[in-house]
Amino acid sequence: PDLPTCARGLFTYHTKEGKPEIAIRGYDKFFNTNEVTATKWSNIEQYTKGPYELSLKENGCIIFISGLADDTLLVCSKHSTGERSDTELSHAIAGERWVDKQLKAIGKTRQDLARELRKRNATAVAELCDDDFEEHILAYRGDQAGLYLHGINLNVPEFTTYPGAEVQRFADDWAFKRTDFLVIDSIKEARKFLESVAETGHYNGRDVE
Repeated sequence: PDLPTCARGLFTYHTKEGKPEIAIRGYDKFFNTNEVTATKWSNIEQYTKGPYELSLKENGCIIFISGLADDTLLVCSKHSTGERSDTELSHAIAGERWVDKQLKAIGKTRQDLARELRKRNATAVAELCDDDFEEHILAYRGDQAGLYLHGINLNVPEFTTYPGAEVQRFADDWAFKRTDFLVIDSIKEARKFLESVAETGHYNGRDVE
């Protein structure tokens, strides 16, 4: 808890002028309920207040996307950018291909998306779900495959992220797949809902992780 940032997926670089910047900002490390002290239900109930935003967790690999000062679109996994020598197709390159596919479908370029994200000083966080690339617990084939946008994080040390409605609007504008979310005012209702989903393994007619 005393680290400057607990980001999982953090990339920094220097601009041509030598200015250091955060290029990619992932989520802070998170834990299951009751896994650590901060996520015990008693502490959540005592130290937080509603409304609570609950987001579906799509089942794939995380991809980060941002824009650099020279209009380069940076697409990476939480570990690396570009190609890797230890695999034929890296997560980053697989992510790039999906980004190119969806940009082509809406007549936009990499530079367009890079400028938009840089204007917002933000990282788009998506889940790459594509069984033809990498299979996970849940199946994603055909029209179900693609990049599911589930977050837009500001490129700053202290974790700051967009609310779900704004993330969905961005997804619609840039041809990402939407990630479902819902808002519950009461922590007791939120807990009841989460525990029921954990018990059944289903939400809204779908298997969930």
